[in-house]
Amino acid sequence: MSGWLSGIEERSEPLEHLPIDNQSWWVVLDQRRASKACAAWLNQEGRKEFITLFAGTPLASLIAASPWLVEVVPGSPAALEAEAFCHQRLGWMATGKPGATLESIAEHLRSLFVLPDPHGGQTLVNIQQPITWQTLLASTDATMFQHLMAPFSALFTPTPQSAWRQWQVSFSEVQISFPVYLNRTMEEALKKSQHAWWLSGAAKVPMEALSESWLMRLQILNEAGITRPDHLQRLLPLIQRPGAFTEQERVTLSMNAPARKKIKELESLV
Repeated sequence: MSGWLSGIEERSEPLEHLPIDNQSWWVVLDQRRASKACAAWLNQEGRKEFITLFAGTPLASLIAASPWLVEVVPGSPAALEAEAFCHQRLGWMATGKPGATLESIAEHLRSLFVLPDPHGGQTLVNIQQPITWQTLLASTDATMFQHLMAPFSALFTPTPQSAWRQWQVSFSEVQISFPVYLNRTMEEALKKSQHAWWLSGAAKVPMEALSESWLMRLQILNEAGITRPDHLQRLLPLIQRPGAFTEQERVTLSMNAPARKKIKELESLV
């Protein structure tokens, strides 16, 4: 198991359903990917306050693509549709610590969209996307994990199996004297995270239980030009098979040929 994937298991626990109590849910929503549906959702019963997260920030020029932070009543029609959005990879949900407000949570999240990277530059991080946010939570060090979780009493990310992971920290207050940044471990984890999500769903195996060798074979296939989900699904037995690629399989992958020809050849060799 990859180090950052093991972080999922170490820092969160599985949930079939979100807990419902009297505490509001905070939804971080990637509305740009379903703008009409999300705009209509704002009229649902149970939707309370909301804020556009890029407003008033250096990212304001991207306001049409800005994620939203929305407060909803648990169990309400708005909350149920928010859960459905999350399972479409459009967002994630959380409950706030006592005293957390729309503005305080928004201020915290706004500080995380652009982070210093290992190359001396800055990287835009789409924390509204659940796989990106989950990867940051799983791959960062313990102190930074506590900071990412600072305003939340609990945080919920969707899984490829349409369930949830619940994230919590035991510290009520976190103080760090350095800014949040992307280190090389986090950057590498973010590069692999989309592959891990797809493979988890295709293989029906939780992300935290994925084999590192499966991910390596998937990466080799991608590098050989085989990237479409339907093509990769056909090669899932090859991805999951024990052992390294055979010499003939490596020759096939290195051919100067369309992906469909490589797939046909590889299928004949499995």
